[in-house]
Formats: sequence, C-alpha cells, structure tokens
Amino acid sequence: MGSSSRRIARAIAAVLLFAAALVGAGDPAHASGKFKIGDRVEVDDLGNGGWRPGVVIAEDARTYLVRMDPRSAGETSPNFTVLKTGIYETRIRPSAAGLPEAQTKNSSQPTGILDCPITEGIGKRRLDEAVIAKLIRCMHEYKDGAGPTSIGTDSRFDITSMKVGGPRVWNVLNDIGPATASTQVYPVKVSYTQTWWARESVRTQKGITIYGCYYSTLSEWTCAVNSRVKREPDLVQPRG
Repeated sequence: MGSSSRRIARAIAAVLLFAAALVGAGDPAHASGKFKIGDRVEVDDLGNGGWRPGVVIAEDARTYLVRMDPRSAGETSPNFTVLKTGIYETRIRPSAAGLPEAQTKNSSQPTGILDCPITEGIGKRRLDEAVIAKLIRCMHEYKDGAGPTSIGTDSRFDITSMKVGGPRVWNVLNDIGPATASTQVYPVKVSYTQTWWARESVRTQKGITIYGCYYSTLSEWTCAVNSRVKREPDLVQPRG
C-alpha cells in the first residue's frame, strides 16, 4: 500500500471514530455501557419502535430485567428481559418519565381510625347522619393489626360524600336483620376511599355504595350494604 493509500485509510478511520463518538455522546445508554437497578428506562420489546417505560429491577452479566409500567389502572406490571449484546442492546434506552403512581411509595399512616364498635348516639330513635356515618365506617375499619395480613392489618374508610334518601318499607324478602315488616329503612348513598395498610404495601380503593340503615328492634341504629354502585380498580403501592 502506497503512502497516499495509507493516508486515505487513516482519514477514513478517523471519520468513523468521530462518528462513533458522536453517536455515543448522544445516547447516554451507549456512553455509560450499562444501567443499574432502579434506573428509569424505555424498552422496545418488539423491536418495532413501540417504546414503553419501565424500571430496571435486576441485572446480571448478560441481561437486564425491566418491570414495565402498567398501561392502565389495575393492570399487572409485566417484566421484560433485555439482552446486553447484539441487536437487543439497542432496544433499551434511558427514560425521563417519572414512576407511575402504582410504583411510587405511599408514606401515609393508619391514623384517624375509629374505635369500633361505637355506642354513643345509636340508641336515639331520630336519625342522626353523624351517627350513621360512624356506623358505616365501623363496618370497614379496624386497627392495631386486627385485619387479615393478606389484605391489610389496618383499615380506614373515608367518606367523601354521603346522601340520605327518604325511607322505604322493610322488604321481608331481601332485608335481613332485627326488624319488623313495618320498619322503615333509609337508603344512604356513600362515596368513599378505603385504605388498607399492610407491612410492605398500601392498598387504596375508591367507590360508591348504597347502604340501608334502620332503627332496629334492639332499639339501636344499624346499617347493611344494599348495593355496590361503583368500584374503581385498587391501587397498590409500596409502603414508604
């Protein structure tokens, strides 16, 4: 090879090295050569440009394990394995997207839970909405580890709105409880947020339920679930 050919070859090599440096500088993933556990990334799992955000939850010498963000509330977050070599290394890149709500830590604490059962005011014959609200809350609240560990050892039932309707006559075919055929039942529509605290997670549920409340033959007010109007998918977050 002549001197002119060598000069051309060196020039071409320099251009290629410069181009590679530009590519590496423009892509932090290639610049650093790896991601670490906890990094926010995007993965093109099918190789068709359909990038989806996620978080690196494990890695070894050959692969990254990425937990993909759920596409909608209630969806289970799938895990995807990305090889570090070959064409697969181009299918993962850094992401500036924040964590989805289901993966952010919930630092709320189980405070404000009622001491149940309540006794004050339940013996008055006249309907008292404050008493009714407490009776409904006590149907769902517990604390000090009294609940099942699989759901949550503490629970609080926050009523966001409550509407009491006009009374109806006791239905002996559908209603169950200490009452007579002449007992009047008041429908109570409740919008709520219920929170369960487990050791490692916090579960939140929002919904609308209609209760039937009445003054029983035990000379006290009581309530029962009549129908569930709406229930949103539960949000489960790691406990902060």
